[in-house]
Amino acid sequence: MFVHNHSIGFIARVALIAAILMIPSASFAFSPGGGGQAAFEFEVGGGWGKYDMSSLNDDYIEKVGRQLDVFSDGIQGGPGFSAGAGYFVLPDLAFGLGLTWLAGSADHDGKHVIDTIEGPVVLDIDSEMKASMIAVELRLKYYLPAAPPCRRVRVFLGGSFALCYGTISLDVDYAGYDSDSYDFSAWGPGFSLSAGLKAEIAGPFSIFAGTGYRHYGTRTLKDGAGEEWILDILEDKPPIDLDFSGWFAMGGFSLCLWK
Repeated sequence: MFVHNHSIGFIARVALIAAILMIPSASFAFSPGGGGQAAFEFEVGGGWGKYDMSSLNDDYIEKVGRQLDVFSDGIQGGPGFSAGAGYFVLPDLAFGLGLTWLAGSADHDGKHVIDTIEGPVVLDIDSEMKASMIAVELRLKYYLPAAPPCRRVRVFLGGSFALCYGTISLDVDYAGYDSDSYDFSAWGPGFSLSAGLKAEIAGPFSIFAGTGYRHYGTRTLKDGAGEEWILDILEDKPPIDLDFSGWFAMGGFSLCLWK
């Protein structure tokens, strides 16, 4: 029990406990001292996720990058960071806005043979690929009802709809002999589902941890001139996009303000 008053008699304390047990569990949704309702919720956090990247990895890396000895491994996953704010329209239901940043990279050190007038020349290759995405999200979060003994730890279910903007840069350096650099970007829609636990640690401050699945991606990537990235050298001429979809784990801190 959050309230301690040693001057209260035994009967009064029993009555107080009974009254608390009769209050619906929704009223304990992260409220200081067990009273009041959370009105606003602010969160910051981070984690790690797997990325699908099937277009980039299977078409470009596997069929082109490895053949040209410029890339050998694709982007499999990476870190993510997010921040958001929500408003409780019901004691256990919040709507809000959020911003998520995702990143992934791959590099390659290898050798490439070119033919010159003097004969074959072996060049050391240093390649780097960096991809990132910013997603503007409309978020929904629901806290499952909890019995009073568990009111400081709550299970939540979450979801979001997002507008995603992804970018990728590719830099290939042929040991100072020559270099290539490419930049692409595109927009796309997305959504996510998540579940986790949130626990009060002190007053309005809480920690949370969870897992989920996101489906964040872009349309076909374009360069600065608006030209789509299409692998014309392949027979099926596949377009390349960024697909940050996959399972993820997250954790962070939150602050609640009350009515």
